[in-house]
Amino acid sequence: MKFTRILFLLSAMAASQACIAQVAITGSITGTVTDSAGAVVPGASVSVQSPEMMTPKTLKAAQDGGFTFTQLPPGRYEVKVSAPNFKDYERSNILLTAGFTATLNIPLAIGNASETVNVSAAAPLLNLKSTQIGTTFDLHMLQNLPTGRDPWSTIEQAPGVTTDQFDVGGSKSYYQSTMSVHGSIPGQMAYSLNGLKLNWPGGGGGATAFYSDPDSFQELQIITDSAPAEVSVGGVYINMVSKSGSNQLHGTANVYYDTNALQSQIQEPTYNGVPVHAGNGPIVMIRDLTANAGGPILKDRWWIYGGWRYLITSEQLLSIPRPDGSIPISVNHQTNTTMQNDIQIGMRNHLGVTWWYNEQNQYSRRNTAATGIQFTSDAAAWRQIEPAYVVQGDLTTQITPNLVLDSRAGYLHLTFPLRYEPQVTPTDIAVEDISLSTLTGAATENLVEPAAEWRLNQSAQYAHSGWWGSHEFRAGWDYAYNFSGLYANVNQDIVALFNNGNAYEVYQYDGPTRERTIFFEGSLFGQDAWTISRRLTLDLGLRFDHFHEYEPTQTNPPAAFFASYFPNRSITHEEVALWKDVSPRVGASWDVRGNGKSVLRASFGRYDLTEGTSLGESINPNVLSGYVYTWKDLNGDGYPQQNEWLTTPSGAPATPVGALGAVHVTIDPHLSRPYSYEVVGGYQQQVLRDVVVSANYYYRTTKDQIAQYNNAAPITAYEPVTTFPSGPNAGKPITNVYTGQPLTMYNLPSAYVGKFAFYTTNIAATNNNQYNAVEFTAQKRFSRGLELLTGFTVQSMTGTYIAGVSDNFSDPNLNINRANSNLDQDATYVFKISGQYQEPRTKLSVSFNYEHYTGYPIRPTNAYTGFTQGAETVALEPSTLREPNVDIANIRFARPTTFHQHYILEPVLDLFNITNSNSIVTKVATYGGNFLKPVDLINPRIARFGLKFTF
Repeated sequence: MKFTRILFLLSAMAASQACIAQVAITGSITGTVTDSAGAVVPGASVSVQSPEMMTPKTLKAAQDGGFTFTQLPPGRYEVKVSAPNFKDYERSNILLTAGFTATLNIPLAIGNASETVNVSAAAPLLNLKSTQIGTTFDLHMLQNLPTGRDPWSTIEQAPGVTTDQFDVGGSKSYYQSTMSVHGSIPGQMAYSLNGLKLNWPGGGGGATAFYSDPDSFQELQIITDSAPAEVSVGGVYINMVSKSGSNQLHGTANVYYDTNALQSQIQEPTYNGVPVHAGNGPIVMIRDLTANAGGPILKDRWWIYGGWRYLITSEQLLSIPRPDGSIPISVNHQTNTTMQNDIQIGMRNHLGVTWWYNEQNQYSRRNTAATGIQFTSDAAAWRQIEPAYVVQGDLTTQITPNLVLDSRAGYLHLTFPLRYEPQVTPTDIAVEDISLSTLTGAATENLVEPAAEWRLNQSAQYAHSGWWGSHEFRAGWDYAYNFSGLYANVNQDIVALFNNGNAYEVYQYDGPTRERTIFFEGSLFGQDAWTISRRLTLDLGLRFDHFHEYEPTQTNPPAAFFASYFPNRSITHEEVALWKDVSPRVGASWDVRGNGKSVLRASFGRYDLTEGTSLGESINPNVLSGYVYTWKDLNGDGYPQQNEWLTTPSGAPATPVGALGAVHVTIDPHLSRPYSYEVVGGYQQQVLRDVVVSANYYYRTTKDQIAQYNNAAPITAYEPVTTFPSGPNAGKPITNVYTGQPLTMYNLPSAYVGKFAFYTTNIAATNNNQYNAVEFTAQKRFSRGLELLTGFTVQSMTGTYIAGVSDNFSDPNLNINRANSNLDQDATYVFKISGQYQEPRTKLSVSFNYEHYTGYPIRPTNAYTGFTQGAETVALEPSTLREPNVDIANIRFARPTTFHQHYILEPVLDLFNITNSNSIVTKVATYGGNFLKPVDLINPRIARFGLKFTF
């Protein structure tokens, strides 16, 4: 296996023909050389250089005077042009970020070559060659904005992005956020390290296995819309570009500190007129230390960089008091190591090798995301000790001045454990109250998820002037092997459920389980930025994706407690999905006035949804699975004895009312891959010297989402009822407990009860969804001491609600209020502004950010009993109820002091949530004793001290 891995990496490095990059981590400079009359000057010598490059690049302008430099690392550049009978031309301070193309028009003056014309014009601000929309957080913004110092709290500042949690001073830095942008389904995210996509293979495929050191980034690039053909995802694409060495030794050492003594008192909300403890995160203490350095081993030949981070966070869990009234403390720990090598091989080959290591340890992780439960006791939490690492390499070869080949390879390894807490004994079981939203006793499962990914990308980039204009071609392919496992067990193989304190149901499981899923994904792409007559650029792209997921032959250990119920513990090779999809990505950019300061853009794209191993896990009986039984606590001890749920009062075997996991699940052999369409149109204008404003319209719809039907109990078998069929309320009218109105529900005849034949397929009803938005943005690059980024979005996301792969569309009770819902993170109004100002005389720097979100939709539900098929959970209204609005404002003060010319010491004061807004961000959505009780709040105002040393 080790030999295979080594061979895989070596083959990637040695590849010298068609190659890739998932997305550009470099920029480009393009333009036209003319004389003072506007006539082109072919054959002019053009060169670029930067401190970020080991060697300058030089080429000859084409017959139409055009030139293009590609694969330029982010940084500031100088362009020099010379031609016979013309004065030399120099232009400096051209800023490039990842994916940005700077367009220059270079007029040469007639004269002696010994004379030089130095141009101090402002750097180009508009990308005239692309319809791609996104935000790049350069090193200046990454180091100076007041954030939680993690990718998610930084990405929050990007216009249009919504997130499922709100950070105050690092309060959420140990959880990754689930994000959405302009109608994308939350979790449609891709994480790239130096241009190489390396997502966690598990779940839906849209999460990361890696928590990063923010001080190791040179840039954080976000692509949100109109993504080119080389980008797979149609949601939030995150490209983390690491720092590198240089010809000069440089580095930083930073320390940040938050403590409860610097925190305001939380403003407790009231519930039923009584103040309640709410909020999972008032800070006790955060210590964040980083150190990094880079420099040359051999000048212009070999640079190295190394980074290290140690982060420890402890927070109060106000919403989950212990029985004695004391407040639990959640302690979390993160370490990072980054090692980067950049080697110039000759004049044309650049080799990069990167090692990333991370430990993400949460010693008392609450599993609200998995269960929907909001109040979890100490014993019912998970213990997560999670190591992960990435090995990555890239080889860039300049074949000709206009042709660049790029090869990238990487390996991701992760062990993701969610284990029982040490105090949990084998006889302790999980006890869940669905109405009170509580979990006590033990976690719902004891789980370890090993995962690995191998990825190889290759591409070619070719610039050409001619063929009815100028062209920037990119073409390549991508291939990855992904593995994820689920190794799980449940204490006593049961979970006890209550409903508002009353015995309700029992989950019966088949543990221990040892499940494995494998998928391969590959793609081909080609695209061309074709500029016609210097003003019109067509973005023409086409992408082909191949996805193959299967369950390899595998066997579970013998069932621990209910062997007779789960006799089949093995499966042979089982196909899950084999998809082949073609996605067009087309757009056009029109330089309205021909001066590069106003652009009209439009684009259309098709995007496949990300996929992980969750689809395979949903049909594999080796995953933790089982049945649901009705439970009557006959002896009142709160513990489900088998005679209380496995047998009837007469002693006959009880009939299950539901199934869990992959019991009795098959998959549609013609299953299609879910996808979305996006249409974008807008206008962008440069105003003043260095400000860009834009207005865009966005439309998106998602098709072919996946869920289940129970073909053994079809929707036609259910009978409408307006009174309870049985139980203590038998004969009484059924009422919507939220609206007070009569409610029609559906009873399943006894002949169908306990019959399961779940069929996983595309659900046509979910095609009814649409997103519409208008967004206005403004951005000012850092100059004259000021930098600014702002966006205002007005949006709507409505359609048919879907609860994931295991959602059962055969049950008409689950379809009540399913249509015409406000979906996902649908915030009607989103406003963001962030920036920095440095006073030129005192050097005092003030940075700030502010975010406003309309409260997200709440989907209130209630569990109704008295039906033949058992309890039914019904949506009480179509998600028109909302959480309160969210407003967060942060500010930073800093003043650098330079001494001995090369050393900078900078004390920092951050004030987070300066208005001390404690907006409620989560409420209990299940009707009952805790319905709409506040669970989580915006953390209170807190100060953070920092000290930055740079050399």
